[in-house]
Amino acid sequence: MLRQQHLANGPQEFELKIEKKRLASFLGMTPENLSRAFKGLQPYGVEVNGNLIRISDQEDLVKFAKPFSLIDDYSI
Repeated sequence: MLRQQHLANGPQEFELKIEKKRLASFLGMTPENLSRAFKGLQPYGVEVNGNLIRISDQEDLVKFAKPFSLIDDYSI
């Protein structure tokens, strides 16, 4: 999500460019588990409404996700 937010030039709200069912398949999970995972991110400032993602507390989400430069290079 942080990468997608970065690719959308950093707004608090952005739209997923892939349907959630396909994203779940790509991540090797069921759509229901993806939904639960999104719900689990609510305490870190993430709200999901359809394909619209809102990150209201980016700093808290970054602390939780702990991006690592060798894996999470935003220039890719």
